[in-house]
Amino acid sequence: MPLTPTVTLPRRAISLDPDAYTWKPLRLLNVYRVFLAGVLLLMNASGYIPHLIGRAYPQLFLGVVLLYLAAGVGALYLGSRRQPRFETQVYVQSYIDIVAIVLLMHASGGLESGVGMLLLVTITASGLLVTGRIAILLAALAALGILSQQLFSQLMLGPSATNYPQAGLLGATLFATAFLALLLSRKGRESAALAEQRGIDLENLAELSEHIIEHMDSGIVVVDAKGRMRLANESARQTLGLPAYTRNPPLESMAPRLAYSLDSWRQHPDETPPSFKEPDTTAELRPQFVPLGNQGTLVYLEDASFINQQLQQLKLASLGRLTASIAHEVRNPLGAISHASQLLSESAELAEPDRRLTQIIDEHCRRMNTIVEDILQLSRGGNVKPELQVLNEELPQLAHQYCTGERLPLERISLELPKETVRVYVDANHLRQVLWNLWTNGFLHGAGDDPPQVVNITTTLGRLSDTGHPYVDVKDDGLGIDAAQVEEIFEPFFTSSRKGTGLGLFLARELCEFNNANLSYLPTESGTCFRIAFNKGTS
Repeated sequence: MPLTPTVTLPRRAISLDPDAYTWKPLRLLNVYRVFLAGVLLLMNASGYIPHLIGRAYPQLFLGVVLLYLAAGVGALYLGSRRQPRFETQVYVQSYIDIVAIVLLMHASGGLESGVGMLLLVTITASGLLVTGRIAILLAALAALGILSQQLFSQLMLGPSATNYPQAGLLGATLFATAFLALLLSRKGRESAALAEQRGIDLENLAELSEHIIEHMDSGIVVVDAKGRMRLANESARQTLGLPAYTRNPPLESMAPRLAYSLDSWRQHPDETPPSFKEPDTTAELRPQFVPLGNQGTLVYLEDASFINQQLQQLKLASLGRLTASIAHEVRNPLGAISHASQLLSESAELAEPDRRLTQIIDEHCRRMNTIVEDILQLSRGGNVKPELQVLNEELPQLAHQYCTGERLPLERISLELPKETVRVYVDANHLRQVLWNLWTNGFLHGAGDDPPQVVNITTTLGRLSDTGHPYVDVKDDGLGIDAAQVEEIFEPFFTSSRKGTGLGLFLARELCEFNNANLSYLPTESGTCFRIAFNKGTS
């Protein structure tokens, strides 16, 4: 079972902002303490103070307020330094709040002054800042402080100075407040953790989507309502010839043909956009436009030539299987016809005109056998056995073997080899057959018929300047190819010579494709030039 490549994205652990539920609210609570103590001190100094607050023991009230203000300032300083640790500061400051508020309540005459309600703020804040049972403990200490104040008042002033029902009600309120603060704090932390987890998931999904879009074979371009490119993946940048890093450039300046096609589609959205080629590019692109509401347009760019090539490959694969089956069936009767013609030509009673007919039969049998061999070779071409070949050494050997086998002078094929060593992975038999076909085509079709001229071939080995991939050029100084026939020279069974089968270039191109290479025709001023471009090579 083939393995499917997977993409692993970095996944961050949940880490809440350390200040979100700790130092920031503690700082606000310390500011509240300083503000409260400052207001009470200012009211006491100015004389504009409610009648009940501080009336029982004014000196005690003033002393507690000053100490409470100093404690608040000290808490602000320690909170800014974050020393000691957070929990210690919360516990100590909460204890100071409880003691200070109980003393202020006692100095103001007890529960009737209303100062004891300030304990609700302390208990609520502690319940939000700490977790567990500490908030309940603080509520219990505050309730004990209230009851202790009532008991002290009864001992000092008599039963008329106490109000136990109100003290119990305030204590119960403090416990309820602590429980509610704990619940809200827990829910708030869980909601914050869930929100951050959702944020992490969305970030991972965004990274995954970006990874998928960037590595898609189809080009993806997003154009906003103002005609600026907001996104372009690697495939789109290559096919459109865009620079790697450009921030929201205008589409019209970067890809004018695509911009024109987009404008035409916006005016006529029901029509199918035609294919186009951008300047200085070779890919024929087929666009598809998808509106993104009022935000812009999503553009899919598909290489039409690649799609047509795939369709052609599928057709040729089916045709190859069919013709290979037919070739096997044709071979046997063709051999019988050829054998019978040879026996008939050996007859002494055969007239000369009939002997000429047997020669025609032999010629066409050999031609048909060549076609059958080419078709069978094509059907077997997918069985590729690539090996590392040093082209600097392989090309001279192949040229010598060809000239020796065809009885041609060695100088008819000249070689231009670079100083650097060029290595490629290719099936040696396929490379030999491709070069054999190209050299034969050059000598056969470049010479002409009336009268045939002497053709010389130059075979050049090099590397492409833009990619560094190896290539082999086969150029002859013959008659060349008619411009009207250039588009058809790689079609099967197309030939301009009565002696050809029309399968040589087609077979050569297919063998190149099997070896991850490409065979193409290069226009020249004279003669004919074909290039074998290898997609991969080693230095």
